[in-house]
Parts: sequence; C-alpha cells; structure tokens
Amino acid sequence: MRFAALAMLAALAPAALAQTDDAVIIEATRFPEDSRRLPVSVTVLDEAAIARSAARTLPELLAEQAGVTMSDLFGNNAASTSIDLRGFGATGTQNTLILLDGRRVTDIDLSGVQWAAIPLASIERIEILRGTGAVLYGDGATAGVVNIVTRS
Repeated sequence: MRFAALAMLAALAPAALAQTDDAVIIEATRFPEDSRRLPVSVTVLDEAAIARSAARTLPELLAEQAGVTMSDLFGNNAASTSIDLRGFGATGTQNTLILLDGRRVTDIDLSGVQWAAIPLASIERIEILRGTGAVLYGDGATAGVVNIVTRS
C-alpha cells in the first residue's frame, strides 16, 4: 500500500514542477510563428532586454548581438552608422534589410538608415533574422533582416 502511494506521488511530482515558457511570436517570416519552431537563426530583443542593455543608440544595441557589426561613418551620434549582418564588410549595408514596423527603411539609393530618428524608448521589440529566412524579403536582404517593432 505504501509503495502504491509513493508511486503515485512520484508520478505527480514532475507535473507539479513542470514550467512552461511563454511563446515568442515572430513576425519576421510574414506569418506569426513560434520562434522555437523556425529553421532559421532568429534573435528577439524584447523591452526587458533593451532596458538591460547599456547601449545609448539602436546601432550600439544591435552591435551587442552575435553576427552584427556596427561602423560609425561620421562621428558617434548614430546619424551615419552602418550595420552589417554576417560579415559582408563594405557591402554590409547593401545586404542587410532594415524594417520599421514591417516597412523598408533601407533606401534604394544606398544612403543608409537614419538611426538617430529611432529612439530606443520607442521600441517594443527587435527581431533579427539571419541567413536563409531572409529570402522572403528579396532584394537587399542577403545577409538578413532587422525588423524594429515600435510601441503602438
């Protein structure tokens, strides 16, 4: 009898300790999907991660992530900063697509993004999609896509 009672308690113990993680929904693939089910490299920075960062500007925050390189072109005010995903070097800005709320910010004339116009305080989350998953976005997304989602 004691063995049966102990067996039932042992069977219930893992269920009592089991915890579920909140699902992270990614919009970078154009269809809402759970980030754990994607076959591509995705990084999501939520408001808490942005608040924990010591970065002063959006390019500095992005440069803290794996595979992202930042280069200040003129000064350090983020007005003329290039972001390079996956090491494309001088052509990094041409191969990295920047989206703001799902719309292209990267100019066709390759002049670059005005990073100073996007304050960190206005950002809800940032989705960084590297490699093959960026093929959905076409031209200018060879290295990947950075989707910046602002607060509504």
